[in-house]
Amino acid sequence: MSSIIDEEFAFRLEQEIQRCLAAWKIRGASVIIVKHDSHNILTFGQRDEHSPVTPTTRFALASNSKLITALLLVRALASNSPPLPVNTPIKDILPSFRLANPLAEAECTVEDILSHRTGLPGYDEMFEPGYVMGELVERLATLELSGGFRERHQYNSILFDLAAILVEKLTGQAFDVYAHEQLFQPLGLTSATFYHTSDQGEFAKSFWQRVDQNGEGDEGRWIEYGIERCQGAIGTGRLWMDSNDMAKWIQALPSIPEYAEAVISRTIAGAAGGLEFPDQTVLYGLATRTSTHLGVLIHEHGGEIPGFLSKVARLPQYNAGFAILCNSDPGGKYLRALVKCRMIEYFASLPRKDWFAVLDAKRQDAFRSFSAVSVRAPSTSDEHAVDASSLVGIWSSPGFATWIIDHHQVVPSLPAEMGSLPFVASLYGSVKLIFSPAPSSLLEDGSTNGRKKGERWNGCKTWTSSDTGEVFFGDPFDIEVVDNDRIKVVGMTGVGEGLSEEDWPIWFSRSVGVC
Repeated sequence: MSSIIDEEFAFRLEQEIQRCLAAWKIRGASVIIVKHDSHNILTFGQRDEHSPVTPTTRFALASNSKLITALLLVRALASNSPPLPVNTPIKDILPSFRLANPLAEAECTVEDILSHRTGLPGYDEMFEPGYVMGELVERLATLELSGGFRERHQYNSILFDLAAILVEKLTGQAFDVYAHEQLFQPLGLTSATFYHTSDQGEFAKSFWQRVDQNGEGDEGRWIEYGIERCQGAIGTGRLWMDSNDMAKWIQALPSIPEYAEAVISRTIAGAAGGLEFPDQTVLYGLATRTSTHLGVLIHEHGGEIPGFLSKVARLPQYNAGFAILCNSDPGGKYLRALVKCRMIEYFASLPRKDWFAVLDAKRQDAFRSFSAVSVRAPSTSDEHAVDASSLVGIWSSPGFATWIIDHHQVVPSLPAEMGSLPFVASLYGSVKLIFSPAPSSLLEDGSTNGRKKGERWNGCKTWTSSDTGEVFFGDPFDIEVVDNDRIKVVGMTGVGEGLSEEDWPIWFSRSVGVC
């Protein structure tokens, strides 16, 4: 250990992290601590079934890739002739850019998409195996906005792929080539890559734990990295980096000119200080969250995809920073919060709090929330056949998805074994949607009596893991048949804080075709 952290703190931190690994089913992690030009790296556990985590183990950064995208786009704007500011309208760079809201389309700027204030909700289900980044501009034109333009913060990942497209438009270079030329090579980030190739270097493997309908976590399983099953997400969350390079990255951030632009707050992300400081107000700049805790200024961002959790933060008052890289989900969510709390306590000389107890209680509460979605198990002995004529067919939501629903997907009731699924489960196996009449739609005899308008259905995903072959149910949603040609789906939009999924459904129209 260098002088960044004293021996007593280092010992207690290591002991506490080992406790977290055991209690929260975490397979591997790395903690990077930086102050001035020095750094410490602490590694724990396994990167895969056979090998330990080392400082050269690459982890998927997930949404911590977004800051790279933001810095590159700001640099590409400044390098233009003449230089362009961050409030440059998107249409000035990309005339084909369209949004469903004419005002948002005309006025939307680079800083709007990088600070999540366009009015577009998440639409994360777009990142399925058929997603192609080259089609994004066309698809954006038909996606409904769920918030007023610049009215609120709504986290949206797909627009960071648009940011990557803008970088390519401004520079004439592929996004990954520009990233290596402008950032990775000058900073000596030799491990940084957007392409996961397990036979070239040490890549961590992801570990995912399912939470069942009783709010209990199972033993977990190793799963393969799924993001590369879609043809995109390079601006959103595909970056890998090892701990040695992460230390360099945190140290370099203040010297990168565009970083000063990134930490300027543009929106209020809400009273959502995360698991650790739930009451603090969080501001958002360009792919950077800013908050304070007991006078400590924090610039940070998190990353989360199935099996990988990360946190990268700077504490500018102390010229210090830290990162947590973890290959286990959901346990890593609580580990990164605990390490953040400990690092703030250490650098700011704050009283020590029992963060393990606080975060473990929140973990248990989160697990118990899955018991709320349990419903009656399907029964093949139901006397009444389900009339699914209003639902069966081909349905299209332009820009979002096309569904082909047949009679085999309709069951008397959804499975009782509802629990958690990987985020965008189709990237980690096959997904089939199943449907059942909502209780309010059934008549006393159990039929729907041929009703169409106003008929309501419940749905969920059936996910078959491509790694283990296990079959799980989860991600429930609701459907209302508006008329013979339209349905609205509630529960897939991904709206921001303060908005209700019920108020912002996704609309599907019946398509002509044979099911």
